[in-house]
Amino acid sequence: MSFSLCWKYCALWVAWAAAIFIGSSVPGQSLPDLSVFSTDKLLHTGVYAVLSWFGVRALRFFFPQWPLIKIYLFTFLINGLYALSDEWHQSFVPNRSCEVFDVLADMAGILITIGLYHWFSTRYNIKTN
Repeated sequence: MSFSLCWKYCALWVAWAAAIFIGSSVPGQSLPDLSVFSTDKLLHTGVYAVLSWFGVRALRFFFPQWPLIKIYLFTFLINGLYALSDEWHQSFVPNRSCEVFDVLADMAGILITIGLYHWFSTRYNIKTN
């Protein structure tokens, strides 16, 4: 694949991470929903699933010689640490809080994307180079 496509995925990855940061910087208007399953948790899962898709694609193009397991591991580590730091960041935003279940929902989104990417790439023999 082309070098410019690699940079597009990198730019999308960074832009999506910036959008998450901006969204989590908005002060909350009410008490947080502490239930384990809610639309908030689904939103967290979906947002981090998209972030992880950009991450997997960017790393796959940027490091085509890496085995998929290494791509998945780095995607999980980078996005997982970002999820943790974003929740910590929210603890400083008025009327927002740092919640363990939000981080777990974020991690679920990351793992779902990695699992689906692996399933599709092995089932349909998707190559980047």
